[in-house]
Order: sequence, then structure tokens, then C-alpha cells
Amino acid sequence: MRRRSLLMGMMSVWSLTWLAGCGDSSAGTTLPSGRSVTTHSDSMYLSSSSTRDTATITSGTTKVVLSPTQLLIDDRPVATLNANAKNVDVTIKRGQVTLVADGQTIVTDVK
Repeated sequence: MRRRSLLMGMMSVWSLTWLAGCGDSSAGTTLPSGRSVTTHSDSMYLSSSSTRDTATITSGTTKVVLSPTQLLIDDRPVATLNANAKNVDVTIKRGQVTLVADGQTIVTDVK
């Protein structure tokens, strides 16, 4: 019985690990200012929305907000953005958020 419990536990861990790495997602939008926001994530769950000139991205349990001049991760200000940046690429992979705004890279550790 103990051996079976151990085996079931190992299978559960493997299943969670497999699910966490098997779902690459992407989304994109253009804000009224003309700023293009593209997101890539290694999570199976990716949600993207925009209000005025602010994009909100949720990937797994990570929330990223791009206002015209600021990057927030999980409601914490992380970086300042150039208000004139037209192309913003966001990559969320293994708890790390990488943002490239008009060729300038900003890397942040979420975890």
C-alpha cells in the first residue's frame, strides 16, 4: 500500500511538471496610442486586456501591467517605460518577465 502511495505521488508531481511546461501561449494588441504589445508565455493560461493606453496581462499567477510610462508586476512598480515606445514585447518564462521596448531590454525576476 505504501509503495502504491509513493508511486501515485510521483505520478502527480510528474503530471504537474509536464502541464507547467507544455503550454506556450501568445497574445497581442495595439493600444489607442499606437503602441503594439505582444506577449509570449510558457503558461497554458494567458489573458490579455487593455483599457485606454494600459495593457494588462495575466499568465498563470503572474499579473503584468503596462501603463504608458510604467511596468508593474503583481501590482509592484518594477521599471519605467518610455512613453513614446511603439513596440513592446513581453516574455514570461519560468517566473521571469522580459520586456523589450523598442529594442531596449528589461529583465525582471518575479519569483
